[in-house]
Amino acid sequence: WSSDVCSSDLLASQVGPGPDPSVIACADEVDEAAQIARRVRALVDSGVPPREIAILVRINSQMPALEEALAQAGVPVVLRGGVGLLAAARHSGKRRCVVT
Repeated sequence: WSSDVCSSDLLASQVGPGPDPSVIACADEVDEAAQIARRVRALVDSGVPPREIAILVRINSQMPALEEALAQAGVPVVLRGGVGLLAAARHSGKRRCVVT
């Protein structure tokens, strides 16, 4: 974290803090994607609206495994602008926020 970051670049919750992040051990990127997809599916099944769920990825190369795992879990994936994950990755070198 750098104190040089402009305050307008920071995100702030409009409804207060949410749950703390959890840390899980994964065998590899495919296992990681599968565990994320299972967690998202469980959240949706418990009544959390999909629009309230976001998955942040560090680099675009994580997207294909994640997209596949979410599809296998029956979780639709949408990015801002309605572009699918793989198409968005081809058009941008920037980090992306996946919103389901």
